[in-house]
Amino acid sequence: MVSCAGVIPVTVVPVLYPAIVVDLPSFTLRWLGLSTTLCFLLLSFGAPLVGRFVDRIGPRGGMTVAALGTLATLGMIATTTSLAVLVTVIAVSGVFHSFAATSSNLVMGAVLDGRRPATLFGVRQTAVPLMSMLAGSVVAVASGWLGWRAILLLFAVVPVALLLFRPERAARVERVHPRDLAPLPRRELIVFAMISLFSGMAVSVLATFGVATLTEAGWSPANSGGIFAVASALGLATRIVAGIVVDRRRWSVFTFAGSLLVGGAIGAGLISSGASTWIAVGVLLAYGAGWGFPGLLQYGIAVSFRARIASATGLVQLGSGLGVSLGPLLFSSLEGVVGMGPAWAVVGVSSGLAATIALWRAYRGDAEGDPQGHVNRTRRHDGSVS
Repeated sequence: MVSCAGVIPVTVVPVLYPAIVVDLPSFTLRWLGLSTTLCFLLLSFGAPLVGRFVDRIGPRGGMTVAALGTLATLGMIATTTSLAVLVTVIAVSGVFHSFAATSSNLVMGAVLDGRRPATLFGVRQTAVPLMSMLAGSVVAVASGWLGWRAILLLFAVVPVALLLFRPERAARVERVHPRDLAPLPRRELIVFAMISLFSGMAVSVLATFGVATLTEAGWSPANSGGIFAVASALGLATRIVAGIVVDRRRWSVFTFAGSLLVGGAIGAGLISSGASTWIAVGVLLAYGAGWGFPGLLQYGIAVSFRARIASATGLVQLGSGLGVSLGPLLFSSLEGVVGMGPAWAVVGVSSGLAATIALWRAYRGDAEGDPQGHVNRTRRHDGSVS
């Protein structure tokens, strides 16, 4: 619920785009890409500071900021008739996305010693596909009798529920005093950040332009929303199944994540073909496989940096935030010059680069006797690294 509240503006607005652009013709694909870019730029550069702040104030405070901020942004988006206001509010929502992500990861640190930690991280990371699935389903069912503003306001129930029913476990997570914060190993952080950077470029394009691409290929807005809802359901299921497999089989999180990213690259290649049927298949594959890895990655971060989960998450989000910022901007720029197909081919290359880094890290981990693909270091009881 925490993660869902933070991602509503940036996941629901792209699904509603075909309806929004009828009401606000000036909100072109270029502006959609720019607003998403600005959102994740604010997320990426603010995440390290937000992570340290949440480490100090505790997750309940972070959740409150995320919920109130999301409610404010939804209200402003649903009532505005100004392009400038719409783009600005979508951009600012990235700050509250960052509060939600770091607060959620801090709470999730409590499950690391349980029986199914990777599975629980997979469930936690279903927020984005869940919101995309819900948005696509609502658009497919209600687009004929509800306007996009009313549909957007329906999602306000999520941050309201977060304010009323914040997880009790969050109250028991200890705050960290600044002098007790252990240093973070940079080399491993860079690996996580680079995977997040290139994968973020790919998945942000899919989330932002997936429905628009389907519509341009000839699918109706309702059918496009339905296809995206199915794709989101596949991505949601993949995240949970991936966690279950890692828990039961003890597979390397990097091997599994890399394999899923290869599927994402293939899906982007199918979308670049330009054929309406293959585009639909590509969206299903790119979302179902290519966006099924975040739970594994967040689990790896939590295990590797469990003494400072929120801070590590914030720093890795600097990479993912840059990726998801550059992705829509690069795609919208390329699409205007070379067309939709070649732009999607570049998305496939980005996903392939992320897969290569993840699989290289898995190979290196195996060579160093690190079968789980996590940091191969001995950790003292105080969380420091030796």
